[in-house]
Amino acid sequence: MTFARRRAVAEIAELASSLEPDRRVVLAWMAEVPIHALGGKTALELAEDGNGASVSELLRRWIRLERRAAWVGSANRRHREGCA
Repeated sequence: MTFARRRAVAEIAELASSLEPDRRVVLAWMAEVPIHALGGKTALELAEDGNGASVSELLRRWIRLERRAAWVGSANRRHREGCA
């Protein structure tokens, strides 16, 4: 594996860790779970093929969606508390 691909794997692991704090779960996901949105390969297979940037971008989107959902949830809570 080239340096660039190792760096892509490290970036994927770091991004995934922001969604799942258990490193073992992250590594298992990277190695075993096919990403259907990216052709059914695992994150490691995609990184090996030079497509790690696609996995990183997908993870960044998931992170943004999770943050947005958390923000909307807290805004709804604040609204309900203000109406009570």
